[in-house]
Amino acid sequence: MMKQFILGFVAALVLIVVGGYAYLALGLAPVATAAPPLPFEKRITSIALNARIDKEAPKSSPIPASEEAYAAGFRHMDAYSPFPIEEVSEAIGFHRSKLPVIVLAVMRLVWEMTTVPKFPTHHAFAAPAHAVSFSSATTTSARPCIGANGKRSDNGGDP
Repeated sequence: MMKQFILGFVAALVLIVVGGYAYLALGLAPVATAAPPLPFEKRITSIALNARIDKEAPKSSPIPASEEAYAAGFRHMDAYSPFPIEEVSEAIGFHRSKLPVIVLAVMRLVWEMTTVPKFPTHHAFAAPAHAVSFSSATTTSARPCIGANGKRSDNGGDP
C-alpha cells in the first residue's frame, strides 16, 4: 500500500513537471507585455518583494540623525535613498539651485537669436499678408488677381 502511494506521488510530480514544460514549450504562456499575468504571478512576486523590503528596510528613520548632524554644524552632506524622502532634504539644509532656471533662460535667448523668422516682415519686397493671387496655369479660363493694393485685375488668361 505504501509502495502504491509513493508511486502515485512520484507520478503526480512527473506529470506536473511535464505539463509545465509542455505549457511553456508549446507557447501557451503569455510573454507579450500586454498579455495578462500568469496565474498567481502577482501573489508570488509580492511575497518575495515584501520579504526583501522587510529585510532591507531601515529599522529607524534617517531624519532625526540628519537633523542632529545639521544642528551640530555639518553642512556638506548628501542623502541617498532607494525611494524619495522629502523630509531629508529639509533636514540636511538642502536648497534648490537657481541654475536650471538661468540655463533655460539663456537657451531660450540663444534660440530666439539664432532662428530665422518664416515670414520676414522687415524686407522691403515682402508682400502684405492679404495679397492673394490666382493663376490660370492649371485651368483654361482666366481667373482674377487681387493685388497688394486690394484692387481686382484681370490677367487675360496669362499665367
